[in-house]
Amino acid sequence: MQELLPQTEILMERLRSEIAVVSDRLRDSERALEERAWSRLHSETPVADEAYLLARREHAGLERALHSLQAQLGRWLLELV
Repeated sequence: MQELLPQTEILMERLRSEIAVVSDRLRDSERALEERAWSRLHSETPVADEAYLLARREHAGLERALHSLQAQLGRWLLELV
């Protein structure tokens, strides 16, 4: 059991690091999405619409990835209890 604990701690720390990276990317994505929304509103062109839709898809993907990583961390924490 003691041999597994350090390995689990290492995996959990890696997972926490991944969560931090995805969280940072999500914040950047929020800013980009807001910029694309304003651009779409002001220019009213198909190019601006497409840029907004791409930014929205990327943002949604990052949200899913973050929720997945957080759920995985939660499962691992529950296994330790």
